[in-house]
Amino acid sequence: MISGTHEPHRIVIVEPDDGVRQKLRAFLSSYYPAMRTISNAETLAVEIEHTKPSLILLSNELTDTPTAAVLCDLRTLHPDIAVLVIGAPHGWMDAITCLDLGADDFVQMPCNEREILSRMRNLLRHRARRALPVTPGDGKLRLGDFVLDPAKRTLKRKRVAIDVHDRLIELLALFARNPMTVMSRLRLTRQLSEQGCALSERSVDALVCRLRQIVEDDPAEPRLIQTIRGRGYAFSPNGAKLGAVMPAHA
Repeated sequence: MISGTHEPHRIVIVEPDDGVRQKLRAFLSSYYPAMRTISNAETLAVEIEHTKPSLILLSNELTDTPTAAVLCDLRTLHPDIAVLVIGAPHGWMDAITCLDLGADDFVQMPCNEREILSRMRNLLRHRARRALPVTPGDGKLRLGDFVLDPAKRTLKRKRVAIDVHDRLIELLALFARNPMTVMSRLRLTRQLSEQGCALSERSVDALVCRLRQIVEDDPAEPRLIQTIRGRGYAFSPNGAKLGAVMPAHA
């Protein structure tokens, strides 16, 4: 067990499986003693009002309410609460849908409890940083027809604002600042972690997929954010097919 002062964050675990719920509580309560566990989403609204949690550990295998509906409510009514979805995905669309609907990360179970703890800590740090005033003057970044303003966290296409989640803004900024450069999955996860937004390589793939749906004319044939087989992804500012590109430093 990692020693140290207990962190003041309040956590709510929503998990229908009693064994999984108790196992997570037994491990995580040593680090977050202000923790509550519930077995369904029906009582989540009351629990949020009572606990005022910093983070919700939300199962993707809820039996009473679709996880997608819960995420929509959370992002609409409680945008400041971090949400980490856990569960065995039935396919890529589960991870993509959860991230698109506002989950801060998605972890496939079974998973080592220490990894979940690490992801929780990083998400909580990320939320704390977002609460700080954003320093202006970062400059706008251009990606084809798109203009990204990292300081204001806005994305526009031909002056029309596009609603984009913060994680996609951060990922898009990484690509825009490293044009014609291979960004490996490991590099992307490290870069995002440095910004307090820890994601798995699988989650990064899902985010890239969602990002392409927004910025590409044909997501099935991406030209701005291209896959470099066996190496990662690269941003082509003019949409030209990339051949020899320089790898980013790890």
